Amino acid sequence: MAKPGRLVVIIGPMFAGKTTKLIGELRKEQKRKRRTIVFKADFDSRYSSAEVVSHDGVKVPAYRIPTTQKSLGLIRKISESYEVIALDEGHFWTETEGMADLLNELAFSSKIVYVSMLSTGMWGEPFKIGKELIPLADKVYSLEAKCAKCGKGNAIFTQRVAPYKEGASMADMVGGAKEYQPRCRLCFEQRKMG
Repeated sequence: MAKPGRLVVIIGPMFAGKTTKLIGELRKEQKRKRRTIVFKADFDSRYSSAEVVSHDGVKVPAYRIPTTQKSLGLIRKISESYEVIALDEGHFWTETEGMADLLNELAFSSKIVYVSMLSTGMWGEPFKIGKELIPLADKVYSLEAKCAKCGKGNAIFTQRVAPYKEGASMADMVGGAKEYQPRCRLCFEQRKMG
């Protein structure tokens, strides 16, 4: 009889420890002698191009893939040899049609799937892939950070504090503490529409 798979989503704002949590879960899986692989966006080289690295320096080797439709076939093929599949910064695939379906399919094929991602974009809107994955997840870890503005509130939002160009690509928006802050609901500045 086949073992049941799992889909685990780790969400929160920047600096909440999502990647640290992801790496911790992968290390537990490795101690259980399960074969693991981590995928990351090919344009995300903030700390390393060959590893997923948390803001506090914890790292694990990663396989770089594009955030295009091509990634679906790559993940499907490469994952055949692994029991545990992880996708770091899942929000980078929000425009990749079918990514949530693929990750769910892998969980149904007895794979353990972990996805870490921002809970919302810089204006407080949920990412499409998050809206698709969370209802399918066996487990959701919703992490918080300390608000960078007031220092008191539990931050659930990520605020862009650096200049940006309207319509910039995900690759153009990759950043760290100079570009983004975790913010609580009181300090988060929503976009003023029209």
